Amino acid sequence: MHWRSWIRTARRAVPTAGVLTVVTLAGCGSSSTANSSAPPQSATATGVPAPLGVHVVHPSGSGAYLADSTGHALLLRGVNDNALAEYAPDYRQAPAIAPSDFNEMAALGFNFVRLPLSWSRIMPEPGVIDRQYLDRVSRVVSWARSNGVGVLVDMHEDNFSWPSYPEHEADGAPSWANLYDGTPCTPAATTTACALTAFKNFWANEPVAGRPIQTWYLEAMTAVAKAAGATSVRTNVVGVELMNEPWPSGPSPFEVNSLYPFYDRMITGLRAAGVVTPIWFEPSLIRNVTNDAVASAARFSSDDDLVYAVHIYTGVFSPPFSPIASIPELQTSYANAATEAGVFGAPFVVDEYGSSATPAWNSWLTAQLAEQNTHTVGSSFWLWKQRPGKWDNWATVLLDGSLRSTTL
Repeated sequence: MHWRSWIRTARRAVPTAGVLTVVTLAGCGSSSTANSSAPPQSATATGVPAPLGVHVVHPSGSGAYLADSTGHALLLRGVNDNALAEYAPDYRQAPAIAPSDFNEMAALGFNFVRLPLSWSRIMPEPGVIDRQYLDRVSRVVSWARSNGVGVLVDMHEDNFSWPSYPEHEADGAPSWANLYDGTPCTPAATTTACALTAFKNFWANEPVAGRPIQTWYLEAMTAVAKAAGATSVRTNVVGVELMNEPWPSGPSPFEVNSLYPFYDRMITGLRAAGVVTPIWFEPSLIRNVTNDAVASAARFSSDDDLVYAVHIYTGVFSPPFSPIASIPELQTSYANAATEAGVFGAPFVVDEYGSSATPAWNSWLTAQLAEQNTHTVGSSFWLWKQRPGKWDNWATVLLDGSLRSTTL
């Protein structure tokens, strides 16, 4: 499908699902039910209100869904912008983020952005918070709100930290938190030996600089969540995501022994610190390959304001590594995600999906959007803008914000 057609498809109204009557507002991806008598939100600079006071609703007899402060059901459709994440110096893809980016996003009908952030930039030294970085995050959230765009604060990591796998897509932890135990950073098929060791020690909550490593992580995440405004019910922050694509390393079963206890500690800590927005959580990275986390899904928290964040790269990072042959597998992956979300008792959002811009992969994108509409789930495309270089054909728009006139 032509790239312009993909954008138009992303903006179409979503069909009715279950008890919700879902409609788009002013060309944006937000949605509403007709049963609220609450006053309308004030208009933003673009004339479209930002999603405010986002929370999870648990209706009797049907699945959970996201709603805004007026009680309107909310369908999030957006993009990822990784300009604030810290990658290796030779792997920095994104141009600097600016207010104009959010104007461009809103003009295309997107109503939220997933904003990957780096622990390494939040806390460059143990216990030292970079206030300039937090101020930058706060400004970006404000720019988004003034253009009618919500923000997902994403504690991002790939391969644990950029020193763990230089010259590749790696980001996350600061160097002082890399507990390698002398393991060399020898490249493996998809990561490095030292990154796996660092993950193993992270999941074991080993001490570093006198405190358990997850305590430092929670402190950093709490600081950036507060700076973004996640402690206010009137914020345009739609949630705080605990970790991007957690890599299993350590005792099996990983979810029971490591991932879910970590999530529960982080949720408890964030709530104790006053975070009131939804908290988003992911399955392990393995789901990107298997398209199935049904067997490992289990209720791990009593918090009722959680969102299950799924990445669906069926056919991109999983067999058969083909866009056309993968469409039946896409349907299965979405069905599995719906089942998993039901077990967790949470709505799900596909907060990463994407591919290169070729005619065949554009057909795959059309199939993705069809599944999102079928399941009435939100999504955010990876990626918004990219500089020329590695993976430079995944961007939504060109560097000047214009749509592509041709596929690449």
